[in-house]
Amino acid sequence: TEQQASGDDVVRTTGWVFNNEKGAELTLEEFVATGDAEVGSYLTVFGLRSPDLEHQTMVEIGCGIGRMTCAFTRELGRVVACDLDAGFLERCFETVARFGKVNRLETSHVEDGKTLQLPPNTGDITFSYITFQHCDANDALELTAEAVRVTKPGGKIVLNYRSRGRSDVVLIPLSKIM
Repeated sequence: TEQQASGDDVVRTTGWVFNNEKGAELTLEEFVATGDAEVGSYLTVFGLRSPDLEHQTMVEIGCGIGRMTCAFTRELGRVVACDLDAGFLERCFETVARFGKVNRLETSHVEDGKTLQLPPNTGDITFSYITFQHCDANDALELTAEAVRVTKPGGKIVLNYRSRGRSDVVLIPLSKIM
């Protein structure tokens, strides 16, 4: 991603962002629209919508170039987008500047792939979708522990470990385990 001039270039040349499709007709706007559709559903299905959502903070683990981050910044008061790839974080910022609310975005580099550089109790919600499946099993477990550490007591954690399916998502109300 660091070698691409824009998010549109990433979408056009990196097949994995559109189910292995490549081509000049693909746009970042269309890519973000796929995230917009999913975010609305996830917020509802997982009980994340609340009257004060716009005053809450989300920690997003594995934000990539911002496909879902844009919608999160429109829904929540603050989004801390975390990724291992510094180039992704640059593209995420650019994507949110075009399609989200960049004033609500912060980015955080996960330099070692398993440790979030955030203080405890940072987020009301910690979210990760199709990221952990790319991690070594031990790193995924460490990121899971990090998700618990950075989520406020009573917060919610939504983590996906494999491709889509009902059993892939875990919702843990911290008030039940603390």
